[in-house]
Amino acid sequence: MQTGIQGGNDGSGTWDEPATGVVMMVADAKDVDPIDLDSLFEVVDPDALNALVSRSEGTVQIEFEYEGYVITVRSDGHIHIE
Repeated sequence: MQTGIQGGNDGSGTWDEPATGVVMMVADAKDVDPIDLDSLFEVVDPDALNALVSRSEGTVQIEFEYEGYVITVRSDGHIHIE
């Protein structure tokens, strides 16, 4: 299992939609197609995740488990999986 992965769709480590970033990064780490993963909705509401980190005026960090990884999503757009 890979650890300490960070990434983003623009190469800077950030994603336009954090929920999409989580799914894409986990699929990449597991070397599977994103469609083969369990639904992110079973763990966290993707719309709520996107809203919390994109509309926050302060610093927000959300951590949860998904597909055997610990996922950290920050309000600055960075996503980290371990």
